[in-house]
Amino acid sequence: MENRITRFVIPLLIGLVAWLVLKEFVFPGEPKKQGEQQVKVALEPGQASTLLNPVESLWSDPLVVGELGEVGFRARFHNLGGALATVDMLDQVANPGDEEALRAVVAEIGVFSFTIDDFLGKFPVRVPKGYRPNEGTELYRLNEVWWRPVKAGDNEVAYELALENGITFRKTFRVFKGSRRLQLVFQVKNTKDNDLSGLWTYRLRGATVMSNPKSQWGFMNPARCFAKFDEDLTAAQPSRHPNPVDLPDVGRGQAFVYAGSASRFFMCVLSPADEATKKAVPAVEAASLPMETGGVPDEDAYTNVASVLTVRQRVPSVAKDAAEATSKLTFDIYLGPKSREILNSDPDLTPYAEILDLDVGGCCIPGGATMSKFLLSALKFLQGILGNWGLAIIFLTIIVKALLLPINFRQQKSMRVYSDKMAKLKPEMDRLRKKHESNQQKMNQELMKFQKEHKLFPPLMGCLPMLLTMPIFIGLFMMLRTSFELRHEPFFSWITDLSMPDRLFYLGGPDLKNAIGCIPFPLPDFTYLNLLPILFTTLWVVNSFGQKISEDPQQRQMQKMMRFMPIMFAVMLYNYASGLALYMTISALWSTIEMRIIKKKLGGTAPGMGMTM
Repeated sequence: MENRITRFVIPLLIGLVAWLVLKEFVFPGEPKKQGEQQVKVALEPGQASTLLNPVESLWSDPLVVGELGEVGFRARFHNLGGALATVDMLDQVANPGDEEALRAVVAEIGVFSFTIDDFLGKFPVRVPKGYRPNEGTELYRLNEVWWRPVKAGDNEVAYELALENGITFRKTFRVFKGSRRLQLVFQVKNTKDNDLSGLWTYRLRGATVMSNPKSQWGFMNPARCFAKFDEDLTAAQPSRHPNPVDLPDVGRGQAFVYAGSASRFFMCVLSPADEATKKAVPAVEAASLPMETGGVPDEDAYTNVASVLTVRQRVPSVAKDAAEATSKLTFDIYLGPKSREILNSDPDLTPYAEILDLDVGGCCIPGGATMSKFLLSALKFLQGILGNWGLAIIFLTIIVKALLLPINFRQQKSMRVYSDKMAKLKPEMDRLRKKHESNQQKMNQELMKFQKEHKLFPPLMGCLPMLLTMPIFIGLFMMLRTSFELRHEPFFSWITDLSMPDRLFYLGGPDLKNAIGCIPFPLPDFTYLNLLPILFTTLWVVNSFGQKISEDPQQRQMQKMMRFMPIMFAVMLYNYASGLALYMTISALWSTIEMRIIKKKLGGTAPGMGMTM
């Protein structure tokens, strides 16, 4: 019985770990079918209205709120669509020109954030003669023309688009000093008695978020979009597909709570600031957006994502004896790190902490998300004492392995008893095999009967250490890939960022996938030499080949299979975060020392003695 359980559990654990790693980038999910509401309606010239007071300048002056090193923003806006182009988070960069910060949240790629797409063509725009944003085009949508910057209050940027038919659109961005929150106010003003009043449906694009570089896709979460309606929080990762992906189903009658997009370390969340705005959003899509490719076709051209909100806003009618009528929707925006500490420090931001669970909630192991959060808390505690995240990981590894030491010792003692008993009874088992070698079924029955009579089964504790350490490994795997706390945190020497591969030195040249060209799934990028994966793989291989092979044919076959597991892990985790590689290296080193101590204590190593993660 125990033999069967052991043979089942160990391959299952190996398969679960392999699936956990591979599912992130080898077998990406297919996007859902595009809905009918995503189709753009052709613009009708008869409905077009001429743009008043066109503006030809492209950029507005940057809006800087806060000081370098403090909580604040340096936001740059573009007149095309009256949109947000780039953002520096002043407390996350060494200088305002830091490219990583510019691309961390919004990308300066001509696909701007917070644009209005009149996809049903209710307000086609005709531009004056001689004013052509795109030569040869007669009609434009609202996000395709240049909006006029208008004077706003302190810490505000506003844009207006006035049409000859009496409709004026106004978009106001407000930035609050000392806060990570912004506000977007969108107004529709009607100044004429026209037939344009009524419910207007358009799309509001959230912040465009860059996916991770292709060389890092093997170990990072791709950028994703998310939305919450009532109690349902859903997410999608459309990072390699040009079509939008539906999030919540349209027409469920649920109330809109928030929506947004997130990269590995940063996110943008839009939430309604009032009841009218809450009722105005019936659906959210996750959209992939084009990335700069220098004009060269690229299969990965769609690597930026943004949440796209379907918005229904009323175009007001002008009352008798009134000069104008205005409708207004207001969105609160969080733009900043994916940090539980930051989110939990502000009551207005605390509800967004559940978004971080999306990064650790994809594991099929029960309690995987809980373990990830517990490990992060434990690492924070140790880091507070030791002052170094790398040392915290080492001490966490030592604590876990030390707690398992008595179990490992008992396991080896039980395995030794089993091994000695197996050696004594082996001649009789060989005789049974030879006697029934022509009838495989009969041989298995007799061997089973013989083992049952002599209670010749490997102890169930043989796989217990792996069962206990597996949640630790999975928790670290899922926590380290997205933990903002480890971003840019050094360990020592060449390991300057525990959230990235250790990268001992640059090898140069293209990665292996580009060199081969025909591999259908991502391979590790060998542009850099990562030392830690090589170290833990070497330790695993040396220990695997140094242990005694069991005389039991079934156990023998399993042990041979286990010898190749370190190589599999080395390939899959070569470009993973150095924090996890550090854990696995220290774990392998501990196991090596532990095996020598147990061998000296018990007088030899029992067959089947292996390493745990």
